[in-house]
Amino acid sequence: MISASEISEHEYCELAWYYKKKGVKIPEERKAEKEQRFQKGKDMHCKIEADIEFQNIKMGVGALLICLSLSLLGFLLFLLFSL
Repeated sequence: MISASEISEHEYCELAWYYKKKGVKIPEERKAEKEQRFQKGKDMHCKIEADIEFQNIKMGVGALLICLSLSLLGFLLFLLFSL
């Protein structure tokens, strides 16, 4: 019977799941590489998250500028046609 955690392990990394299932031990030097790749992945995720937050801020500022521009245009049209 397959457990939910086994499915999760398989989805996360098929190779690690396979090695665990077959009882293959990861050599020590490979563990160091794994830790370096893990840290590099964490750093990349942090950078991507910061980029997404910055993009969201830019989109918010852009939406605000559009609203202000449309409001100003409406006000100017009101002045133009009310004279």
